[in-house]
Amino acid sequence: MRKSNAFVNKLNLFTGITMVLVYIAAGLLVLFAKFIQLRLQENYRIILGVAILVYGAYRLLRVYRKYNEQKESQEDEDI
Repeated sequence: MRKSNAFVNKLNLFTGITMVLVYIAAGLLVLFAKFIQLRLQENYRIILGVAILVYGAYRLLRVYRKYNEQKESQEDEDI
């Protein structure tokens, strides 16, 4: 049971980190890529890009906290 739980935790961590990278890359693309035709005014494009980057940072914080919680609970089980 513990091995499958550890596998699920690792899979969740990998998925979380992957999504963080996707959001950060999307935010940077919206901000700096001129080849993307979003048909938005410059101000709205900047706002959208920054919002996506902030959400990526928020997701990173959540993944980090969840990883630490799982690590601490695993250490408590080992004792």
